Amino acid sequence: MTMQDSAMRTHLSKLQSEFARLPADAPARPGLAGLIAAIEHQLDHTDDAIQRTQLLEDVSVSIRRFEVDHPSLTASLGQILSGLSTMGI
Repeated sequence: MTMQDSAMRTHLSKLQSEFARLPADAPARPGLAGLIAAIEHQLDHTDDAIQRTQLLEDVSVSIRRFEVDHPSLTASLGQILSGLSTMGI
């Protein structure tokens, strides 16, 4: 595991912790659960170019969507977006 991969998994873990703190009925949960699954998939399958392009867009959209109501989630997503960009994903 590379240092970048390790850092991304740390950021993903933080995002999962933030997700776990959301109320069970939070409207953000279903979309965020799907996003987390997509990030996990991309980290395990870095050669999936179609998913990669969509994932970058989805993370960017989620950052804009959550920035007001969920600043901690937004910070975690920002770290993931930065990490994905650094990894060339």
